[in-house]
Amino acid sequence: MPAGTYQTTGALRDCYWERTAPSGETLDNQFATSAQAVRVTVRAGDGQFTTRSCGSWRPAK
Repeated sequence: MPAGTYQTTGALRDCYWERTAPSGETLDNQFATSAQAVRVTVRAGDGQFTTRSCGSWRPAK
């Protein structure tokens, strides 16, 4: 996923996301048991962005 700020919306349950460094070290993560919106900023130096049960991520306005 290209660097930028992204958001997912809807009736989110057990949404988990994680940003990792190229070395695999966790940089940031969040687990939302119940939410209407979740926002994350992916940085240019991130190695990977992993997500589970969050629906579709779209660029934030």
